[in-house]
Amino acid sequence: MKDQIKTVIAKVANKAPEDVKPEKTLISLGVDSIAVIDLVLALEDTITDRHGNEIYVLDDAWDSWETVGDVYEYFGVAE
Repeated sequence: MKDQIKTVIAKVANKAPEDVKPEKTLISLGVDSIAVIDLVLALEDTITDRHGNEIYVLDDAWDSWETVGDVYEYFGVAE
């Protein structure tokens, strides 16, 4: 799942996946408050749980994401 998340962030940020590191802020990658909505939608379209069910991001969760690591943590993925 970590690689899927990394790939989605890279695509939304228009960056290479190797530029997407846990300590990087979303802002430093070009994911501002508008682009984070695109990120949430892309993650919801891409990520599924271990049973293949869609995952939804709670509205009050994504506004606290500052770093790539925060996104990993939300999805329960170790850095």
